[in-house]
Amino acid sequence: MPNPKLLFPTQVEIEIIDKAGTRYNENAGEPVRRAKRSASITIPAQPRYGSEDNPDLNREGVVEKTDGWLTMKTTDLIRRGLTDDTGNPGIKRGSKIIRIGKKTGLELYATKTRPLGHYDSTNGYSLVRVYFEDRKGE
Repeated sequence: MPNPKLLFPTQVEIEIIDKAGTRYNENAGEPVRRAKRSASITIPAQPRYGSEDNPDLNREGVVEKTDGWLTMKTTDLIRRGLTDDTGNPGIKRGSKIIRIGKKTGLELYATKTRPLGHYDSTNGYSLVRVYFEDRKGE
């Protein structure tokens, strides 16, 4: 599998949400009180702030808010055993990004994961884009 290089990678610290250990409101689908999170993990990523040029619409027609994204190598995610909500390499929706490089105290939350970097010589994708939103408002 080709292993593409990230441009200007930086270390990102993420607290992965523990959906099995979190109690949810059945009507709203939101965590009751606080979501449980695992110990933080650090992974190299290529951050990008700003909205996507072509935002996705969900079935109800609402545009999801995107404040930026992280591009990560699939091999780094597999090595750390990280998967998205569908079981593919990625970050679970609701996971909290607490540090990008030297900037700490962040409240960025993963909203979706999308595959990138499809090559003919691979059996799938080699990069993942993790979109996030800023709930702190910085």
